[in-house]
Amino acid sequence: VHVPSMEGSYGTDIGFPTWHPLSDGSFSLEANLSGSDHEPLNDRIFGWLKLENTVDMVTTMQIQPVVQGTTHGQILVVDDYSSSVDHTRRYRDALDRLGYTYETWKVYQGTTRVYPPMANLTTYNVVIWDSYHGSLTSGAGQAVDTLTQYLDQGGNLIIFGDDIGYYRYSYSSFYQSYLHAEYVADHGPGDLVPGLAGTFAAGITFDISSDPYPDSIRPTSQAFPVIEYPQGTNEFAAIAHQGSYRLVYCSFSYDDAEDASARHDFLGKAIEWMGSVPLDTVVVTPYHPFNA
Repeated sequence: VHVPSMEGSYGTDIGFPTWHPLSDGSFSLEANLSGSDHEPLNDRIFGWLKLENTVDMVTTMQIQPVVQGTTHGQILVVDDYSSSVDHTRRYRDALDRLGYTYETWKVYQGTTRVYPPMANLTTYNVVIWDSYHGSLTSGAGQAVDTLTQYLDQGGNLIIFGDDIGYYRYSYSSFYQSYLHAEYVADHGPGDLVPGLAGTFAAGITFDISSDPYPDSIRPTSQAFPVIEYPQGTNEFAAIAHQGSYRLVYCSFSYDDAEDASARHDFLGKAIEWMGSVPLDTVVVTPYHPFNA
């Protein structure tokens, strides 16, 4: 049975064409359910297919396959840089190569800063927050409130930014209690920073020589190091936390990291570690009322 392409919207029914079999028997019905550019399918968007006998209206002959759609884990990339410059390009390039669907949010809109509402943030599997050159500080109050609420609700956050630690004095409680970080210095002791063995960053090395202010940090007891400065310094460029929420905090600028393959690999491994594994299947589970 072939069902032609049709469109519908949330909370509405789509009219199906009438099909008349030439004889009695068993028939299979196959359909593909897809989302739109604006609203791709995920574990909250679903549709129904209904096959029923409309000749004698015998409802016991009704079969209702439930079609549940899933797709790549949705990701929101928040550009928190205080200018009109777009700092999402390298994130978008990585996510495109990794096969994830995503949307972007520009905080700086004209002369005002507009942060994504909580109802929006919580619809994504992962939020990537770019705080370029300490831009988190410019709107620290509202930015930190937004991130605090998001993490309190069990969010998954990947945050990049040099000088987040340097300007921590304006949000010290958030820095210690939510980013689980201890600030060490304004510039770490080295430009080549490798991922630590035994972590999701193992085998990845970043060249951050183009970043003028990569912070040197240490994890608190609630976190663990992921990327280190030269061995023996006990200083780190990225840490992670796993608890009621998952967090990856990188104390350098993603935009200034030189090696594209390292950027792509790290972002992919961090997203996978958070449990947002890409899916592109549609699962159909038949339900037969007359067998209940």
